[in-house]
Amino acid sequence: MPQVKAQSFQQTYPESFRQAVDYCETINTPLQKVASKYALKSEELIPIVFPECARYRLFQDQIETTALQVLYINFGEAYADFSIGHFQMKPSFIEQLEEFVSSHEEMQGFGFIANYEGFEDPQEVRRKRLRRMVEEQWQLEYLCCVFKALELIHQEESFDTENDRLLFFATAYNCGFLSNQQRVKSWMQRSYFPEGEENERSFSYHQVSHEYLKLKK
Repeated sequence: MPQVKAQSFQQTYPESFRQAVDYCETINTPLQKVASKYALKSEELIPIVFPECARYRLFQDQIETTALQVLYINFGEAYADFSIGHFQMKPSFIEQLEEFVSSHEEMQGFGFIANYEGFEDPQEVRRKRLRRMVEEQWQLEYLCCVFKALELIHQEESFDTENDRLLFFATAYNCGFLSNQQRVKSWMQRSYFPEGEENERSFSYHQVSHEYLKLKK
């Protein structure tokens, strides 16, 4: 696993870290209820999105999505692609997830995610997708779905520890869940989160997940 900075994310962004921990505590029970349907556990899911929860707390006051939602509904993700909710999922991400579910028989348990029966107009499908994305229950389902997708994509990979697997999955979630092993490992070497690579207050995504995992031991 790549080395982490001596200065921690928690030390650099203490309030955002604390608020993210508190939020993850509030969703632990409903997440476990959803996760149990897919033989998953909340403690392996939360580290995947914990850094996004912290970033959401950092930048939530700057988020204005109303105009972007209208652009997306009318013209699609090529015109407006923006992060939604604590897990910072984008419409393009959900569209990729829907396509993955539809094209892999092993994901049939998540078939409902790609089901828009009764919504034939593309604009209405996009409107429905956005309505789902803002609901916590759907966010939890999406999280379980992407975790199962990552397990499927990287089923041939070997990891020294369970934490190594979770940190790899966390980075894959952030850089693109369809990314191959080489791309994910290259992203694990980069300190870009949450303010870009040119900022000394940025960290690798997996380091933030690692700090959460250490906290929960």
